[in-house]
Amino acid sequence: TSTEMTNELEKEVNENFGYVIGALESYPDEFYTPNAYDFYNPYHVSVKTLLSEVYFVYGRMLVRSKKSAKKDVLLGIENLKKAAALNNSKSMNLLGELYAYYLPKKNQKEAFHWFDLGYQEDPNYEDNTILLALCYNEGRGVIRNIDQANSLLKPLIARENQDAIMISENGFKKFDEMKNEKIKSAVKSLKKSMKRGDDTDCMFFMCLLPPIGIYKMWKYELFDYEMRKGYTAIGVVYSLVLSILFI
Repeated sequence: TSTEMTNELEKEVNENFGYVIGALESYPDEFYTPNAYDFYNPYHVSVKTLLSEVYFVYGRMLVRSKKSAKKDVLLGIENLKKAAALNNSKSMNLLGELYAYYLPKKNQKEAFHWFDLGYQEDPNYEDNTILLALCYNEGRGVIRNIDQANSLLKPLIARENQDAIMISENGFKKFDEMKNEKIKSAVKSLKKSMKRGDDTDCMFFMCLLPPIGIYKMWKYELFDYEMRKGYTAIGVVYSLVLSILFI
């Protein structure tokens, strides 16, 4: 199944995503043919499908990792968009959730765009359908349309989806409150990641505490190599000046 394939990829090729992606990107687009890459494709799916899953797993890993810096999160989002371009509905859903809930700077219009694309790609993806219905009900990123929200929710209630039943009994607002509470820790973690390695944050320290600014700049590989060398030289000189003035 797709879930088994995703879990296996995350487990087995965690340290080799770059190599696996490079290998798959170089292979023909049509259908998978047994070859040296069999180790990475025990499911015998098309290369496009497998590549989309690798992009998704890699992107999800980067945005979820507590060790990620801002550049890693942005790379993760880039990979999720690559997966979405290959019709990966899980990536579409996750991108929608990132823009609606997780990222420090919310973008409800962008969130709706991805939830809507995810629904078009896979109308049976129930978690995504509920979030799309929420957008319509609250007018988030789209003109409010309560009838459309109820229309999306009705088949899920018939299939006894517990979230849909809860919404029918308690309303979308209650569901939204519960979701925000559930993801609070993950939101806080991603907020820290977006601050870690931020160019602005680094330059702030370069002005007040140059040694910390230099440390952050090299640790998170901010700017290109030559620019880092230049800022380091300036930071060292600035530190000496501050030492002379205040010591």
